[in-house]
Amino acid sequence: MYLKPKKKHLSLRLCESQMVDIEDGIHFLLHCRSYSDLMQSLLEAASVSDQTFCDKNDVLKLRYLLGHGKLYKNVLFLFSERVNPVCKIRNGILHQANVS
Repeated sequence: MYLKPKKKHLSLRLCESQMVDIEDGIHFLLHCRSYSDLMQSLLEAASVSDQTFCDKNDVLKLRYLLGHGKLYKNVLFLFSERVNPVCKIRNGILHQANVS
């Protein structure tokens, strides 16, 4: 039986690199300084394929990036190697904190 995960308190969802912004999809893909080097080429590609991309609000940018097959595959590829180790480290730290 599926149980919806409990929502985390906002203070537990702060971006670890900035400790100011809530870490969500928009922050992660468009604003996080930790991944800006990876996102630069992807955002440039989006701007080339859609000249109005830079004028879109953040929600529309996110939809565009995730809704276009080639760009979406690039998003997955760019983050897979960086995010997987970070998640493993974060989960290990959280597990240690919960055990103590």
